[in-house]
Amino acid sequence: VTRVDAPTALRISPASMTLVVGDERPVQVQDEYGQAAPTGLTWATDDALIAEVEDRPEGPTVVGRGIGSTDITASIGGLAQSV
Repeated sequence: VTRVDAPTALRISPASMTLVVGDERPVQVQDEYGQAAPTGLTWATDDALIAEVEDRPEGPTVVGRGIGSTDITASIGGLAQSV
């Protein structure tokens, strides 16, 4: 018998980042067991003029758009994590 627990937390890697305008950085989302987050993640940014996430075939990528700081959040179901 294999026990499968539903995830109760998300983890985004890297946990923080510094980008200049035009920089792109791939991000990974895992659950607390180190497994890749399920498909269907929703991404949100507090300020898309500073940075946003693009869903690409190779995975989500944060793109620096302007000067400043902002939080980017991955969520699915009732789980969410920000960087």
